[in-house]
Formats: sequence, C-alpha cells, structure tokens
Amino acid sequence: MSKFDSEKLQKLKRIDNLLKSLCFFPLNKKNRPLIIDEPIAEIVIIAIMMIGDTIMSIPSLAVLKRNFPHARITLICEPVVKVILDDQNLADNFIVVNSPWLHNNYSVKNIRQLINGIKKANKTRYDIAIDFRGDWRNIFLMNFIRAKRKVSFDYSGGEYMLTDVISEKPAILHYIDQWLYLLKSIGCTVYDDDKYPSLKLTVQAEQFLNDFKTRHSLQNTFVLGVHPGASLTTRKWDEKKYIELLLKLSKKNQNLKILLFEGPNESLTILKIKNALMSERVDTIVVNESLKNYITLINCCNLLICNDSGAGHIAGAFGIPSVIIFGKSDPETVKPYNRNYIRIISHFNDNIKKMQDAGNREYLESITVNEVYKAASNFIDTVNNPHYIK
Repeated sequence: MSKFDSEKLQKLKRIDNLLKSLCFFPLNKKNRPLIIDEPIAEIVIIAIMMIGDTIMSIPSLAVLKRNFPHARITLICEPVVKVILDDQNLADNFIVVNSPWLHNNYSVKNIRQLINGIKKANKTRYDIAIDFRGDWRNIFLMNFIRAKRKVSFDYSGGEYMLTDVISEKPAILHYIDQWLYLLKSIGCTVYDDDKYPSLKLTVQAEQFLNDFKTRHSLQNTFVLGVHPGASLTTRKWDEKKYIELLLKLSKKNQNLKILLFEGPNESLTILKIKNALMSERVDTIVVNESLKNYITLINCCNLLICNDSGAGHIAGAFGIPSVIIFGKSDPETVKPYNRNYIRIISHFNDNIKKMQDAGNREYLESITVNEVYKAASNFIDTVNNPHYIK
C-alpha cells in the first residue's frame, strides 16, 4: 500500500539514510518477548492526525483498551484529536501539539511547542510507544519519547529507531485494517467486528442536538446533510454539480430539509450553494459551528452527502447513511466504514492512478450528477417506503 506520494517518500528516504548511517545501535537488533506477554501500565500513541485519520484510529484505540484494560493511554496529538476523542473513554491523557510537518509550518513557535510536548510526555516512562501511520517524522518524534518498546511500520524508514518493526502486508489495503494488523502483530486479540469506528454523544451533546432539532423544526422531515467542502481541491466536487443535485432531489422530495455544513475556509462555497437553493425556495439551513458541535449535528441527518473528507468518517462512526464522492484517493484505502447504508461514488482506477498529480481533477470531473442522485434517491425512496424499518 502506498502511504506517501513519491516526492515526499524520496525526501524522507534521503533523511532516513543519513541518520541510519549515524546509528550504531539499532533498537530492533535485540530479541524481546511478545508485547502482550509483558506487564503494560503506560502506553503512548503518536496521534499526529486530522479528522478522518482520527476517526479511523478509534477501532485501534478500542482494541488497545480491551487488551490492556489496566494501562493508561496517552495521546501526543493535534488539537482536533482531543476535540473528537476527549469524551470517548479511549484515552486517559492528551498532550496537544501543532506538528510542523502536518501543517507545513516550521515556525519557532510550533517547534518550541513540540519540544515542550516531548518534555511533558517524558515525565512518564512508557511501556509501549506506537505510531500507526508509519510516518518517518512520527517515528523520529517517537525516538525522543522514553519508552521501553517502540512500534510502527517500515513504510518510510526509521526501523533502526524502533524495537518492533511491523512490515507491510500488501493484501491489507484499508488504513483501519492495517492498524489493527499492527496490534495483532504485537499479540493483541482482534475480532472482525472491531473495524467499525463508533462515536458516542454525551448528555450535553444530546441536549444540544435536541434543542437544534426543535429550533429548526426538523422533526417529521427528511433531513439531508451536505458537506460540499474539502481540505484539498482535488477532493472537492464542483459546486454547480452540488446545486444541480440538490435542486433535483428537492423537487422529487417535498418533505426535505437541507443542512449545509460549513468547514474552515468554505464560506464562499456554502454561500453559492445556499443562494442557489434559496432562490428556488428550497428549505436550507447553514451549519457553521465549532468542530464539537459540528460532530453532534451530523446526527440530525437521515442521509449525508459529502466529498472524501472527515464528514464521511464522522457519519460512519455514528452509523449515519452516507453517499461519498471520491476523487484522487483510492477508496479501498480510506473509505469510511459504516454499519449502515453507504455508497462510494468513485472513478478511481489504474489508469487515473498513474496520472495522479496535484492539479489533476479528471477523476472528480467525470463523476456525474445522475450518479450521485441515483445513490441518494434510492436511499430516500427506501426510507419513504411505509415498510422501511430504521
């Protein structure tokens, strides 16, 4: 499985080869017992992730909790990770940093914050440190953490900084399955059903959700959630197509309310779609909330339509039926896992895969309104059937 684009991988390999030549005592040159057979009291995870990866890490965190019930789990993580997982009972401690490489911001402030995070982490001596992503930069960070065992994949090098090197298994494509495979490799018991992420709402979140539904009269209507934005333009389906799709769906379904979810730097996209819908008298509500409230309000939706983004993963973790439009990414590696209805719209294939570059949008532009309409309409028709059981 290709974890990194070729240009990034080459850069990491060059740095890795330099440091490898300076390493006289590789950590992985010793025989050690299986981790599951050792007494484990402290676990630290390098969780330098954004929204989608955070949701995909939930199954692995849950498996760790089950296999090491008496261990304390610490996450060295991005701020969004703490927002998502803070009240999910999957981690006991969060050390929040803004990683320079994830944001491409190597300012003195970010580097100082990272160093302070390492110092804070090292007040504890850990039995295991894990990086699920196999990213050399995460492994390098983990190299400075006081831990008896250090575990990660060998995707981009850095194996000399690890005590336990997990080799890639090409037959396992999806990130969630890869990360669960890492845990199997250190002796954890993993069941087939473990792969589904699950988020739970707090009592306060439930109250906020119910108040929102009442305020906007969302009872007894079909609520269609739409997040038309994405962090990368190569993942963003055309706004005009979203407008055409939503007008078509609203004409067919009179009892339809649309929630437009707005993410960071997406105000222009949302404004264009909202204005087009309002001009046709389509009942539309814009959701511009904090990440915590955004996550809660996904639960208003009977169906969510979105691009390849964190929104689809959040919906999957709540079991919200979804239609997800994929562009550059291979869905088999990063699609949301959802116990309920999910349809992936993707034209990803070997030919397009060869053409992946920063400006290539052919895979997205070839997806038609009718394809997405059919997937969404089929589900709405099913729900509107009097014999439908939720």
